[in-house]
Order: sequence, then C-alpha cells, then structure tokens
Amino acid sequence: MGPDIIIGEDTRSAAGDAIIVRRLDRVAGYGGTGGLAIYELLRMAADVGGTEAPEWVRTYESGLSAYEDRRWSKAIICLKRRPLFAMVMTGLRGSWLSDVTPASPIRP
Repeated sequence: MGPDIIIGEDTRSAAGDAIIVRRLDRVAGYGGTGGLAIYELLRMAADVGGTEAPEWVRTYESGLSAYEDRRWSKAIICLKRRPLFAMVMTGLRGSWLSDVTPASPIRP
C-alpha cells in the first residue's frame, strides 16, 4: 500500500498552502541530474481547517532530511518515533492522524 496521489515540485508550488503534503523523495529521469522532489498529497488544507502539516509529517520530513544529509543517528531517531514508524510502515489511512498517540490502536 503506497501513496494514493504523488505530485511533483511544480504542482506543489502551484498549489501553495491549499494542500497538505508529505515529501517522499527525489527522483531523476533518464539522463537527468539533481532530481525532482516528489510529494504525497495528504489532504486539502480547507478540509482540516489549517495549512500546517501534522506533527508526524514534520517528524518524517526531518528524518528524511537527516537521511539525505547522511546524519544516520538523527534519521534513525526521527524515523523510528512512534506513532510515525507504525503509520508509515502500515500505510495507515482514513483519519487525519494528527491526534494519534503511541497508546492509540494502529490499524492498517
């Protein structure tokens, strides 16, 4: 189970604060250099009444940045934080996830 909708940098920039996203990675086409950031579209900002990504997204992106910068210890700490680790690994869907706590049941 993976992301439902993946968008590129141009779409992310054009949508601005109207969407909530999670940065996934950088990809490069054949012969390309540098790569293009790709994002998972999580929600429309209007649906959740704000433009700020939930804590689990900020933690994930912090871990991803640490990984890309080869700061392995920080990446591991961020990416193993609960409930982030369980949500990413199980592909949890359905609720807005910002209120999930480690004591909450995790359902795929």
